[in-house]
Amino acid sequence: MTKKIAVLAWGSLIDNPGVLSTIIDKWNPDGPKLPIEFARKSNDGRLTLVIFGNYITIAERWIKAYWSFIYTNSIDTSISFLAEREKCPLSRIGLFYPKNDFTSEDEILKSINVWALKKEIDAVMWTNLPATFNNEDEILNYILCLKGDVYRKAYKYIFSTPIQTKTYLREKIEKILLDSIVKKT
Repeated sequence: MTKKIAVLAWGSLIDNPGVLSTIIDKWNPDGPKLPIEFARKSNDGRLTLVIFGNYITIAERWIKAYWSFIYTNSIDTSISFLAEREKCPLSRIGLFYPKNDFTSEDEILKSINVWALKKEIDAVMWTNLPATFNNEDEILNYILCLKGDVYRKAYKYIFSTPIQTKTYLREKIEKILLDSIVKKT
């Protein structure tokens, strides 16, 4: 029996699936609610979206992720493709198998479990890169300091993020980026 495997997304993976483009279905906007924020500085300096542990206990800051079925011959192959697309080690790909009798203190896994059971999904995977900022002030201060190419990359990433991905800080970050353009002119 073929397993129904879903991949979760909230950022650039949606518009730019890379090596996943031929093995995923359409992106659906009704994924599980997760504590997502622009809280990671990528290797090229962009501010990118990740699951942000600071929001675990603040339910109103959780937003719906996107999801798609992924079609490969195994879960391991699916994980390998996602890791290749994200340019990260396999250990940075989250994997969860939903269960009716699931119990955990982990609020993220509880949310994924409830959602996946409703969708009758056998396995769920996602990019599980860590945040590189400790709090919201660090994130906003970083945005205020961006210049040149790093600023342009951050701007492009943030403004190309799907509108549904309305994180707690998104509006503030967008305002800072737009205000900096006005100051330059």
